[in-house]
Amino acid sequence: MFRLGDPDPWHLSTDNDVGVNFVVSCLIKDGLQVAPFTDHPAGDGQLEALGLNEKIWRDWLHEVVRRRVAVEQAFAAGVSWFPIPHLRMPRGSGNPMDVPGALGPDGPLRAAIAQRWTAWRSRPDRLSAPGEMPEALGPGLYNEFRSSRPRPPYLSVHLADYPSVAVEPVPPGSLVVGRPVPTDDVSYASVIRRGFALLVHAR
Repeated sequence: MFRLGDPDPWHLSTDNDVGVNFVVSCLIKDGLQVAPFTDHPAGDGQLEALGLNEKIWRDWLHEVVRRRVAVEQAFAAGVSWFPIPHLRMPRGSGNPMDVPGALGPDGPLRAAIAQRWTAWRSRPDRLSAPGEMPEALGPGLYNEFRSSRPRPPYLSVHLADYPSVAVEPVPPGSLVVGRPVPTDDVSYASVIRRGFALLVHAR
């Protein structure tokens, strides 16, 4: 959401991104606890045995979000695009669909994650709900955030299925929001306000 021709443009978007959901699903399956994602039980520990830890997982999540946001911002700003096989993306942003590649150099951990990514993408149920908030983030909330000072340069909200509500800020302007299913009793406007405040304080 943004205003065309606005002298003070500000961008707000929400999505249920496949890559972000996959990164969070790996955390759940492995059982590693990384705040604020600490409400899942012990898992198989296979990725931890290959070297996954809190810092590596968080850096991976942030890089996946960064690549996704680079594409969003290119659309919002009308950036020129150039062709590469199977994808069109802003130059230098990193391939947003190469989720294992966002982890870093080749190695046993990345190879194991690449195998999981291939299998996970083929599952018809990999996203359990549509990529929209059950409570719409409409013009009222957009205008509230847009008029705030200070504010992040944009707000990009990435939903991920998780047992409880969790908010991970990804500066300068992104949030990963853990979303329990079903979501009927969750006030997402208040969740996003909390994340917005975290981003402001992270500046």
